[in-house]
This record gives sequence, C-alpha cells and structure tokens, in this order.
Amino acid sequence: MPARRVFVTGGAGFIGSALVDRLVGDGATVTAFDNLSLGRRAFLARAIASGRCTFVEGDLLDRDALDRAIAGHDVVFHLAANSDISLGREQTDRDLRQGTLATFHVLDAMRRSPNADAWLASLPIAGVDGTIRNRMRGTPAQGNVRAKTGTLDKTRSLSGYMNTADGRLLM
Repeated sequence: MPARRVFVTGGAGFIGSALVDRLVGDGATVTAFDNLSLGRRAFLARAIASGRCTFVEGDLLDRDALDRAIAGHDVVFHLAANSDISLGREQTDRDLRQGTLATFHVLDAMRRSPNADAWLASLPIAGVDGTIRNRMRGTPAQGNVRAKTGTLDKTRSLSGYMNTADGRLLM
C-alpha cells in the first residue's frame, strides 16, 4: 500500500503488530492505536524504528482521542478486541465495551471523517457484492446495507452502515 496513511486499531497486539510490520514494509505510513491492555509497545519496535509508524496509546471508548488519531488516514484496519476471554467471567461487560461499543466508535469516527464517502464505498453492498452478496436479497435491506462480516468460533457478526427509507444512515 504505497503512499497510504493507514490506521490500525489494536496495532500493538500480536496480530495487529504483524499487520503494521507488513504495511510499513509495503511503504505505508501507519498509526498503531492501542490501549495496551493486552498489546505490547515492544511488538512495534521495528515498525517505529523505520520512521513510518507512529504509536498512539488510546482507548477506542474515548471518542475525542479516536477522532484526533484517525484524522487524515485513508485506510482503517479495526483489529482491537478483548482476546482474553477469561476476563469476561469477572468483567461481564468487557466484551460489550471492547467489542461492540469500540466497533461502533470506530465506524462513527469513520462516518464523520473527510474520507467517509471513500470508506463507505469500499464496503460490500447487501444482496449485490462481496461477502454479503447472498444476504438480504429480496428484502428492503438489499442495496441499502454496506457492511463487513466476521466470524469467531461459532459467532457471526455484521458491522457497517444502513440507509433507512427516510435517508438516515445507521450503524
């Protein structure tokens, strides 16, 4: 991705830092955003030393910090998540906060950014193309949902945007 400004949530995690290294190696300028709850700054040492990676310690639940950090980027990889499943027993809202709410905040920051049209256009359209081409066909949602799918173990997800009949954009 030469000449791209890339934003990676969860960028100091094991998988996120591997992606950051690859993007930097491909010529991108990368911002790795992570709250370091499970990630490690040391995972980014090589990328930061290259001069093509900036690390921002921040929480996706802090909308102002997220808005400042995501500004000016034209590609977003959202990899932040709670990977320590055992913590969910003690902190029953942890996955809600670090999964659902954090994803909502990323989508909302993208929606409000100057690159919103390009990001929206990059998502598959329900009933038309990509990973959701066979979903929602013959329903009012066909052609009105732009989203990405995800699967973890036996849990499936859909994250993105939907245009309502009255023209509102929902996340």
